[in-house]
Amino acid sequence: MADSSRDTPTLTVNSRLARHLLFKDSEEQEKNGKQVWETPNIQDLRSWLREKWVESWPHRFILSDIQSIKIWESIIENDLDCRQTIKNEGIHKQWNLLNRRSAAQRAAEAYRLIKEYKLFINPDPHGLVKETNLFIKWVTQYKRILNDNEAIDSSDLMDLVREKMKDSNIRIPKQIELKGFEEITPQLETLLDFLGKQNAKVILNPNPKNKPTSSLNDIAVAKNIQIHSLTDLKEEALYCARWVRATYKIGKSIGIIVPELEQYRQCLHKELSANLTPSSIYPWENCELPFNISLGTPVSDEPMIQVALNVLSIPKHGVPLERFLHIIKSPYLKSGRNNTAAGSELEIQLHNQQLTTIYLNRLGPHYTPGSAPDLASLISKLNILSESKEAQFPSAWAKQFANLLDHLGWMSNDTDKQFSSKEIQCLRTWNKCLDDLASLDSILGQIKRRDVIFELKRITSEKLFQVKTKEQPIQVLGLLESAGMTFDHLWVMGCHSDCLPAQPNPNPFLPLGLQKRKGLPHSNSKRELHFAEQTLRRLLLSSENITFSYPLWEKENRLQISPLLNFLLATETEFIHKESHRVKDLMQAPDQLEIWQDINSIPPHKHEIEKFMIKGLGAGYRVIKNQANCPFQAFAAHRLRAESYEIPSIDFDSRERGILIHKALELFWKKHKTRDSLKKLKLDNTLGKELELSVQEAMKDNTDRLLRQTHFAKLEEERTIKILHEWMEEELLRSDFTVTHEEKKDTITIGKLKLRLRIDRIDTTPEGDVILIDYKTGSVKPAAWFTERIQDPQLPLYACKLFPQAIAFASIAKGKVKWTSVFDKSSSIKSFGTVPRIPKEIECSEWKMLLSYWDTQLSILGNEFMEGKLTINPVKPSETCRNCSYQTLCRIGESESGDENGALEE
Repeated sequence: MADSSRDTPTLTVNSRLARHLLFKDSEEQEKNGKQVWETPNIQDLRSWLREKWVESWPHRFILSDIQSIKIWESIIENDLDCRQTIKNEGIHKQWNLLNRRSAAQRAAEAYRLIKEYKLFINPDPHGLVKETNLFIKWVTQYKRILNDNEAIDSSDLMDLVREKMKDSNIRIPKQIELKGFEEITPQLETLLDFLGKQNAKVILNPNPKNKPTSSLNDIAVAKNIQIHSLTDLKEEALYCARWVRATYKIGKSIGIIVPELEQYRQCLHKELSANLTPSSIYPWENCELPFNISLGTPVSDEPMIQVALNVLSIPKHGVPLERFLHIIKSPYLKSGRNNTAAGSELEIQLHNQQLTTIYLNRLGPHYTPGSAPDLASLISKLNILSESKEAQFPSAWAKQFANLLDHLGWMSNDTDKQFSSKEIQCLRTWNKCLDDLASLDSILGQIKRRDVIFELKRITSEKLFQVKTKEQPIQVLGLLESAGMTFDHLWVMGCHSDCLPAQPNPNPFLPLGLQKRKGLPHSNSKRELHFAEQTLRRLLLSSENITFSYPLWEKENRLQISPLLNFLLATETEFIHKESHRVKDLMQAPDQLEIWQDINSIPPHKHEIEKFMIKGLGAGYRVIKNQANCPFQAFAAHRLRAESYEIPSIDFDSRERGILIHKALELFWKKHKTRDSLKKLKLDNTLGKELELSVQEAMKDNTDRLLRQTHFAKLEEERTIKILHEWMEEELLRSDFTVTHEEKKDTITIGKLKLRLRIDRIDTTPEGDVILIDYKTGSVKPAAWFTERIQDPQLPLYACKLFPQAIAFASIAKGKVKWTSVFDKSSSIKSFGTVPRIPKEIECSEWKMLLSYWDTQLSILGNEFMEGKLTINPVKPSETCRNCSYQTLCRIGESESGDENGALEE
């Protein structure tokens, strides 16, 4: 850019072009050997108008977009005619059901179009549709609100600046240059005509009024043009990223133009990052990406903002567990940085209790405030905030929110954590969101926290965040943002017939005929076709090397190339840049794989041996069960102590139902010890009452969560009583017995392994024979007692300890109440329930032989565990692995796919 033009304002159609021109000027100055130079006066037209308005010391302020939309929204919401119309008319009903906000946005757009195109709407109510009549009334109210608040709409700014220039309140520039404008609106033309009459030189580069001298076909002939049809937008993004990697050279610029950038943004960002800077996939790598994307993402999508919004919107009546854990574990808060261990311990307790909802005022017993001061402070402040009922102005709320987050250490400087440039920029954008919220005082008045959080969430979802970096040679732009820019290489994506040209989308509040006559944007197909042809001409002129691509499919819809590209002589070519630089693709080369032989055992350490042999394992029979199912499962569960946490369910799950029934039966049999006592309760019609008392007491002992849901608790109580009533009928079918122990605790040594046990129930017959009983509320598989690796070792373990005359499953489930037992036929015990067949191959024709068999097989499993055997060898892969939570640890899927001998097949 020549030095003589330094004092000439260069006004661009958008801020992206202004930034691009500044970057090009810097490159030129560096090429000329300059180390210091004056920054040229380049800015977008809207910013220049605002700057001139502020310099004039006006008494009226410019409404922000947030303020403007909110005023329109309040007008629509308070319009009585609109409310009646919403009730009776289908089209207005959509505003209420879908989004009143979008109606306000279209109203603001209509007001802007009226100003830009100097439209006049005849206020004859009989000649206009209902929407337009409503809009005319809204405009009157909108202007009155602006006058009352001494404010102006940004759409009026150009006219007001012109008036102030006319009154000599704003200095008229001697020369002005406009760049990137493909259309001059009547409002802008009026300003330029005024400047010309005041002897100011106006330069249009390019001049939209100049008609093109050459056809699109003539322009395309001299270009290097390729066309690619690809499967879908994901493949487009992938191939484009590979093309950029292969094409880019230092000093060359690359443009990627995307008509539907919002749909492509995520895929493009992912593939460009993976191919251009592969190491950027690693969280610890702070890589500068060599490309810019013009479209930002909502600031509410940023993790640090999500934490802030979760804190500020904490509900009054219970917090979902997932949300609560997200808050306390966040590294953006002091509690997440300083009290990590306490937060993890609290998480484990909450998971173990299967809680789905957290009540802040009941968390005291779950953590120690003294050992976790930041966590205690967080929970205390959240509790106070959740109870807030006062109404305040949005500015007061914004100040309170800022202070609260500061006290909680959100993005605070008093920490060793180094925040990235992106996080710091995001913090600045958040502060702008709070400023926008505070600016709504005169519009919203005093509101409660629930309402102000709704507004804040809306502001953050609409505020786009884009990390500011230096201008990069690779630019990803939408159609409008690319105006006025040139590139060495250009790729235009998504060129299918549904978006190029775009579908018309006229404003519903302006007369359609008027929009068509004035040629308003998106008013009809002819206008969209003209815009698309004009854009295509600009793109063809912006580079010598151009690639067009389009997806063949969008979900299940088959797409066609845009008809605007039919004139090109270029035919579709095969894509040649197929080399991938993504880390995941580079890792697949077979010659880079390392062979690793897993060890089969890790003997226990000295302190483990002491625990296994002297203190005993509290997991009891589960150690043997896991060892039988898969040695690695036992190793992970009982030596690594890897715990898995099931997702809590809002319903009462099978585990909790089992605990409830176990406890209810324990309480019942402690009070009523014999079959005779049970029979008497039935004859006296008091059995139901006794069962009800036992279930109610069990529910108090076992689940605080259930008691907070009174209606649901009552249903669960009735269900449990009904099942136990059915079960007592099965008990009465037996011969006389006495319950001698309920939930009896004991220990057993299998080989050298000591286990702590708890036996559900022990019965004794009048003849002194002993029966061991285990309650089952799930499926019963007695055949697992007789396998080589005993897969249900609970009762066999107890039998090896107590030498009973029978063992029995008490199956207590809805519609499936029954006994399953094996017993010493020489004893006094008569057969009760189902008696499983003992396989001949184990050769146990007598009870003592069966006890000996169990002792031998269980000892083998115990010795395997003591030796540290940890091979990944599930006894039944399809069943064992399906019910195992350690698959990501043992990686059995990878082992199985690499096992050519099929060792893991069933």
